[in-house]
Amino acid sequence: MSDSKENANRGRAGAVAGALVISLCSVLPSIGEAAGATGLRASALLAPWRPYFMVLAFVLLGAAKADGWKPDAADHPPCRHF
Repeated sequence: MSDSKENANRGRAGAVAGALVISLCSVLPSIGEAAGATGLRASALLAPWRPYFMVLAFVLLGAAKADGWKPDAADHPPCRHF
């Protein structure tokens, strides 16, 4: 695999990981409520870190998108004018 494809895969994996971490803010309270705990307490545990998780997710999504826009050199050989 080329370096750009490896970087794209890392960016996508990071974006997915960030999205999963952000989803914990809504998933954990639901699990806690199903188990009988209060949703307020479960969400309060991750509330201080929520802004950081959101910034991380958006940065990684942006990096993955920007890396996806770059053309691969092998796919686009240089033009030759005769």
